[in-house]
Amino acid sequence: MTDHGTHRTRSHRPAGPEAPGRTNDTNKQKGKTAMKILFGCAYPQPAPVPPAPRLPKQTKRVQARVARSLQHQTKAYESFMTHLANVTATGSLIRWARQEDADAIARLFLVSSDGLAAYIWNGMDESGRSLREIGAARYARTGTAFSYENCLVACRHGQVVGMAHAFEMNADPDAEPETDPVLRPYAELEDPGSLYVSGLAVDEAHRGHGIGSDLMDHVESLAIAKGLSRISLICFERNTRALAFYRRRGFVEIDRRPIVPHESLSYKDGDALLMVQDLSLVRARSVLG
Repeated sequence: MTDHGTHRTRSHRPAGPEAPGRTNDTNKQKGKTAMKILFGCAYPQPAPVPPAPRLPKQTKRVQARVARSLQHQTKAYESFMTHLANVTATGSLIRWARQEDADAIARLFLVSSDGLAAYIWNGMDESGRSLREIGAARYARTGTAFSYENCLVACRHGQVVGMAHAFEMNADPDAEPETDPVLRPYAELEDPGSLYVSGLAVDEAHRGHGIGSDLMDHVESLAIAKGLSRISLICFERNTRALAFYRRRGFVEIDRRPIVPHESLSYKDGDALLMVQDLSLVRARSVLG
């Protein structure tokens, strides 16, 4: 054992009066006792340094499984991000959106947001552009959450007929409180650590054919590929058709806020519901074959 500082290394000696150096050790002990009497303390004795614990084989196996799981997760995410172009059983092509899809995304967002997109976009531009043009410019951007880069689209006969927009919801401790009274309820309905679906829509002429379910299947797979355990979204209480759809898929309400009425919104009363799907309770659906 080694003392810290200027003390020298001590070695264990055999017990008994024949032990070499015993007389010196005894004198040292007497000196320490005298020091303790004179100054009220003895030389500090360093605590023994415990040996590094040896991991049991079971722990090592768990660590190896975790490492393999992370590698698999990374490969799954990279595959999902780069190779997605899947024709579903309903005949729809689900793929990642491209920048040229921004106009179709804006058109569908005006449907899925029940008036919220119109309210937000109206306050963003004073150049006389239409809401659809404002939205298209917004979703043509890159490197931001509200971008075509975070959109999946469903295509029929070469045309975009549906879209799902989703991104990981992260907590922002430095975010300023929402001051707009119309938007404040939605800013308070967040689930950090989840994959947040901010928009899901299908053109009216193509509804009832499972396209919305196809898109949500892919959203689930995206969340799993990202290593996230939950999907969250906000649904208006008065939108009973959408509410029933999400409940069938296992979404449950975890919070709500009363909406603040505005002429842009489709619903003038009722609550906005924060709904969450726990993916551990959902059988994973493979969309990549």
